[in-house]
Amino acid sequence: HDQPQPALSLLSFSSCQERQYYFVNQLMNWDDAQRYCRAHHTDLATIGNSTDVKQFLDIVSSTDKNVWIGLYSNINWTWSGEPNSVGSQYRNWESSDYDPDFILANQFCVCIGDNGGWWDYDCAKKFPFVCYNGNVSVVNKVCF
Repeated sequence: HDQPQPALSLLSFSSCQERQYYFVNQLMNWDDAQRYCRAHHTDLATIGNSTDVKQFLDIVSSTDKNVWIGLYSNINWTWSGEPNSVGSQYRNWESSDYDPDFILANQFCVCIGDNGGWWDYDCAKKFPFVCYNGNVSVVNKVCF
């Protein structure tokens, strides 16, 4: 049987971007979300600045859950699809909970809470997620 396709939403950014972003309102663990994004788009989303965080909150406002992004830890925090990209050093950890805190030495993936703060979390937890599509022509990119 074919599984129903998840709802997708286009995520617009406030600056010139060569990528498009999609909210996938389907619950998956981080590894499955990464596989899904790599199969249907390019990868899990990278967030480069505070403007991007605001846009993410706008696009994922239809869910009351945390949302996976492409940041994970394998000794160092790295973006799934763009380890050396511009903005790859940007972080927005949830300060009220002293994240990242690696509780039980088992929190190596990152999600965004409803206030835009980032939480390190157990990668096995199932959340919706945001993918990006890096196959957008530079000629056709939209600048806001």
